[in-house]
Amino acid sequence: MRAFARIGFTLGGALLLAVPAAASWRPDLTTELGGTFAINVEPDGGGFSLGLAAMWPVDPPFGLVGGLRFGVMGFADDLGTDLMRLQDPNDPSLDLGPTESAHRLTWGGAWRLDATAPVTWWGWSPVGNATWGVWRVQDDVRGEIQSAVTSTGFGLGLGLDRPLSARHAIGIGLRYERLFNDVVGRYMSGGLNWRWKLGN
Repeated sequence: MRAFARIGFTLGGALLLAVPAAASWRPDLTTELGGTFAINVEPDGGGFSLGLAAMWPVDPPFGLVGGLRFGVMGFADDLGTDLMRLQDPNDPSLDLGPTESAHRLTWGGAWRLDATAPVTWWGWSPVGNATWGVWRVQDDVRGEIQSAVTSTGFGLGLGLDRPLSARHAIGIGLRYERLFNDVVGRYMSGGLNWRWKLGN
């Protein structure tokens, strides 16, 4: 598994070096806001999903057409909270209400590659993305961390983007996340994104 991680990060660094020298050093920034679902273990109620990526244009290889961007991404995904009922220790029949018994969050960073197809439907273009990175899976109870594990993993996503101007675009998307650990194996996230160009 460590060998796969080294290979992934080495290839990511090589792709970043492949960004054309003529390209601006200022990246396109993409923010994502949405939620998580289809989690394979409990807690599995889902929660927020946040992401921020810095991406640079890359020349498509082998004469391919379309747009390619490559860069780095940071993310945080809430996977859900389990609740339990509190009871009065002196009177077990007295229900004191619900309280959090377990909560799980993942966060980390990854290499990211976006590919935009050279077609549009009513102004929307299909886009795919792939990530390879490191996830920190963290369990807590009411903010107090109980356990945590670090894992490599990858993500595959599909969505639609629509330019608003020369510098701004909005989009929607879904992403499948696969982690290589014994705590969380897979989940999905989806939501809205906004991209803006900082370069020329």
